[in-house]
Amino acid sequence: MLFKKKNLGEIEENLKEIEQQRDKRIVKLVSIIGSGNVGKTTLACQIAKYLSTKKKNILVIFSDFSTPPLSFISEDNEFEELNSMGKIFSSAEINKNIIKTSLSIIKNSEYLAFLGIKKSENEFTYPQAIDENIRKIYFITKEIFDFIILDTSNNINNNKLDKIGLIESDLIIKIREQSLKSIAFYQSFENVLKNYILDNNKVIDILNNYDESFELHSMFNNIKYFLPFCDEVNEQLKQGKVLKKLTSKNGEIYKKEIKRLVEEVIL
Repeated sequence: MLFKKKNLGEIEENLKEIEQQRDKRIVKLVSIIGSGNVGKTTLACQIAKYLSTKKKNILVIFSDFSTPPLSFISEDNEFEELNSMGKIFSSAEINKNIIKTSLSIIKNSEYLAFLGIKKSENEFTYPQAIDENIRKIYFITKEIFDFIILDTSNNINNNKLDKIGLIESDLIIKIREQSLKSIAFYQSFENVLKNYILDNNKVIDILNNYDESFELHSMFNNIKYFLPFCDEVNEQLKQGKVLKKLTSKNGEIYKKEIKRLVEEVIL
């Protein structure tokens, strides 16, 4: 027989599989939001590092122009290429070539690239990009890279890269902390964020610097991912070596939680 006849159970099972595939969300652009110094940049780099081990081409976009992360994720001599995304804003036409020549690349990091401004620059160094050109940046980078991680600034409402990035995002990570500052940030900005987070099903919450000896605030009850407090992570940030491998006991726990997060909600 050319076609094997299927029973009702097999047909129902096939329909379930088709429905699951249809419902499966394709994650391409991941945005990370949170209050200042809560760990957005570290989380962005850790997620990017793990994805790069899967031989995926990863781009991290740093939208903070007041404290450019390119100046503290790694030392200058560890970059194979250190460029500024400011040239994109100055360009008359945004295309793949101008974006590729604006990338910063770490030595021996074949799958990892960064877009940001350099430490000698700020938000006034370059002309402000129009909305259409910001959308082009996201459109083109999605064609070049497997995954894009947007490390948002502390002033989302006045940052076009953030506002448009959040709207375009497939996944939004709210990083929180057991601190009054972190709680106040979301209480103050919740209504603002509603303008850019159009689908709450895209949002997941993470608690950073988790200390199990402290009682959790009620607003953290639904959080599924917990990144432990880790001296090694904080020391790397101070030394400007965020991309360095974690080797301590708590560092290993931190990496396992990053792996669980990436495997469950991104890949």
